[in-house]
Amino acid sequence: MKTFANKSRKFLQSIFKGLSATSLAFTFQACYGTAQDVGQDVLITGTVSSTQTGEAIPGIKVSVEDQPQYEITDGSGQFSVYALQRSACKVTFEDADALQHGAFLAKDTIVEALGERIVLNVSLDAR
Repeated sequence: MKTFANKSRKFLQSIFKGLSATSLAFTFQACYGTAQDVGQDVLITGTVSSTQTGEAIPGIKVSVEDQPQYEITDGSGQFSVYALQRSACKVTFEDADALQHGAFLAKDTIVEALGERIVLNVSLDAR
């Protein structure tokens, strides 16, 4: 009888551990999931370039107002960020690495009539 009780206890403990881990994963996703997980989101993509030279600018921080996510433009000046679907949103472009690629002035733009995907190409002025 003693071995049966030990096996039963171990079996119940393993089930409880599995359920606890699963519950933790679901709770984390519900609390900290990204906007694109909700399904009511807009993908904003584009390129950031210099007004003076026309060349792409890497290292620009692209963020959407009231959202924690942001993206840094890659070596080709390209970015992609998600925004919640609404009538308009403010997108901010800030120079995140002025020492590496030159200094550029920050710029804000309002994107209206959000669809499923928006292409936004922006030019920044040098300081």
